[in-house]
Amino acid sequence: MEITSSAYSAFCSEFSPEQYETRLVRATEVAQTAKTKWSLEKRYGKTREDLEQQLVSRISNSADL
Repeated sequence: MEITSSAYSAFCSEFSPEQYETRLVRATEVAQTAKTKWSLEKRYGKTREDLEQQLVSRISNSADL
């Protein structure tokens, strides 16, 4: 999401500088809502954080081999 935010910021500053602040404030509000929903969403009974920890664990274990 950070790459998308940065790209949107660059786009707004170049093509809509007069509305830059308004657009970025709104984009930040929307992104925060999405991040909150994404962090609480469960798939297969696990949250995003659970799945990330599982991936890190697998990567660590495969590096030890």
